[in-house]
Amino acid sequence: MTVQEIAEQSLKNLLASLGFSADIEVTETDGIVCLNIASPDSQYIIGGGRGQAG
Repeated sequence: MTVQEIAEQSLKNLLASLGFSADIEVTETDGIVCLNIASPDSQYIIGGGRGQAG
């Protein structure tokens, strides 16, 4: 397994352990790897603007 595959699987496992179903899309640009989370619950994972301290 590559480091990228381990990171993708680790993120997916972490989200699943928190009760979220998510697909992870891996993109790479100029050698920088980005793990994008796609989920019907994305507002709870990434933040929807509510309840944040200002």
